[in-house]
Amino acid sequence: MTLFKTSFVQSPVTGDTQSIATFAAHTKKAIELIGTISTNAGDDEILTLLINNRIAYQDAVDLLVYLPIAFVRLWLKEVKWPDIYTEFIKEQTQPEKTFSENATYQVIWKVTNEYFQKNPTKDTVLKIGGRSADFQAINQLMLDNPNVKLEEISIAETIIFR
Repeated sequence: MTLFKTSFVQSPVTGDTQSIATFAAHTKKAIELIGTISTNAGDDEILTLLINNRIAYQDAVDLLVYLPIAFVRLWLKEVKWPDIYTEFIKEQTQPEKTFSENATYQVIWKVTNEYFQKNPTKDTVLKIGGRSADFQAINQLMLDNPNVKLEEISIAETIIFR
């Protein structure tokens, strides 16, 4: 987990068209690549895969953090998802943030939404969305309470450790 604790560089998406287009291309490539690996692949293995396929280190880290969040939120649309989240960077709490104002997350969200509209593969959705801590909690809740419906589930604020 040292990856997240040492990764505290500012997000690469700055608003200019070229960096947004590059990050969107990296997001598409990451979805394809992660779809080809083992379901049990760890963070380091995925990070190495992304970097070895010419995705910049910081982009790869951001994709490792935000892509599962976007996937699970699109996959389980019926769940009540909060917009706010908190990050811990170098073990210090940062001010509350919102996904809707995070430019990096918004690019990932857009690309992920496009992917979901083109008949996504079940395997890829599970490999990426299943990495989300929120998915793990929802899955356990539903296993423990088989009568619970997704629309009855409300998720607390997301916490991201870097």
